[in-house]
Amino acid sequence: MKKFFERSIKLVKWNCKSLYAFTLFYKNIIYSTNVIFFYIFNILLFNNGYNNKGIGKFFIRYYFLINMSNDIEILSDFTENVLNSEKDIRWVGITDQNGIIINEKHREGLKLLLNNEENQESAVNTITRHKSRTTFEPKIGKLTYAFGRYENFSRFIIPINENYYLILTIEFKEKHFDKIIIEKILPLIKEMKEKLVG
Repeated sequence: MKKFFERSIKLVKWNCKSLYAFTLFYKNIIYSTNVIFFYIFNILLFNNGYNNKGIGKFFIRYYFLINMSNDIEILSDFTENVLNSEKDIRWVGITDQNGIIINEKHREGLKLLLNNEENQESAVNTITRHKSRTTFEPKIGKLTYAFGRYENFSRFIIPINENYYLILTIEFKEKHFDKIIIEKILPLIKEMKEKLVG
């Protein structure tokens, strides 16, 4: 009986050590995976020498799926609703507070003027410029929307909340863009904000 207990104790100790070793191994695998993921993520976003729109898009989508899963479906539906709210809307994108595009849709059959990398760079620049102009918000109030008039389209940025921004482009020929924003887009934003967690 004594030998049985001694063997049992040794077996338990061995299993505990094995479990501990496995736990450390598992934690190291998870940590290494995260390090590798963010390394690739940063390269694909910020190193022009390694641009790959397919893989880059996958990693961006994966990052936001695991970090903002509660909002993804809401933002996707919202993007679709904005695009369908007016026939002259060309492209709709949702970005995070750093300008990273996390959801986008464009009108069916539309030939986009910017590729994925250019679109992403443009979005980051747009959000960066917007943030540089918020110094006087306490005095003049928060931005409702801002737009730029280009030869090929009009582009708009609309803050949704502290976490998200809406960027959209409308056909240049459309002159009643203010009415579209005020009467169609802003009500959709108000409705969608009530569903967001963040």
